[in-house]
Amino acid sequence: MKTEYDVVVAGGGIAGLTCAAYLCRSGIHTLLVEKNEKPGGLVNTFRYEGFAFDGGIRAFENSGILLPMLKDLGIDIAFRDNPVAIGIADKRIRFGSLQNLSDYAAVLTDLFPSSKAEITQIIEEIKRVLGYMEVLYGIDNPLFLSEKEMHDPVYLRKTIFPWLLRYQKTIGRIEHLNEPVDQYLRRFTDNTALIDMITQHFFKNTPAFFALSYFGLYLDYLYPVGGTGILADKLADYICARAGEIVTETAVLKIYPKEREVVFSNNSIICYKQLIWAADQKCSVRRYNPRIQEVFGESAELQRRRGGQNPF
Repeated sequence: MKTEYDVVVAGGGIAGLTCAAYLCRSGIHTLLVEKNEKPGGLVNTFRYEGFAFDGGIRAFENSGILLPMLKDLGIDIAFRDNPVAIGIADKRIRFGSLQNLSDYAAVLTDLFPSSKAEITQIIEEIKRVLGYMEVLYGIDNPLFLSEKEMHDPVYLRKTIFPWLLRYQKTIGRIEHLNEPVDQYLRRFTDNTALIDMITQHFFKNTPAFFALSYFGLYLDYLYPVGGTGILADKLADYICARAGEIVTETAVLKIYPKEREVVFSNNSIICYKQLIWAADQKCSVRRYNPRIQEVFGESAELQRRRGGQNPF
């Protein structure tokens, strides 16, 4: 293994794999390091007695990102539609289109007949949120525009610019939907059992926009033939085919930013020009030299940080 790279990507989950793939496509000498046996993180599939079992996520959402990204990278994966069904008591609603919201409302009304008017209001609110979703994901993510599209004035004028205007207006309208969904639904009903029935699929304090929009995302699920791990395998193959390197069963023990060095669990020392941390963020600070750990390691500020935020 070489000892110097343009970029070292720590963490071989789907974020690290995607990052490394685009770096390698640009001809940047990249090393991806992953502590587990193989990259992929929660996107993994194992096989037993001729059957494939997903060890993490069970399907993908396109959301205007996944398929355009694969097309942009030239990665071919066969997908099948993966429709979702919701079961309540002995009823089962299969979401094949937004028309099934009426079936969902009917089931809720059977269970809570005295809340029929409130259920109608909630369903109308879900439809309003889904209208916002149609704007947000109305076109493929512009980040994946082809060179031809980027320089096509007609496409920019008739598609991108109108979408940007609608997007800007929509973002403003959904800001008030950031409150927890159970709290938000109390604007429509004080029936706690009804609220619990609607929100049972989400974590506590899930934002209202994310929760209510999921009735649209149910229609956006795809399943790759061969298991979800196919995506991780394809990205790993893409990286290696473009002179990138992947090292597994290797953890980062120390980071020395001044020297631009990382120390791995196999005792190798790797020099880098840029380090991209795509693993656990709090772990990254604990891997810095003792002085930085002392300042940032267990600070309250770090504990408040979320993924995607710079810890410093």
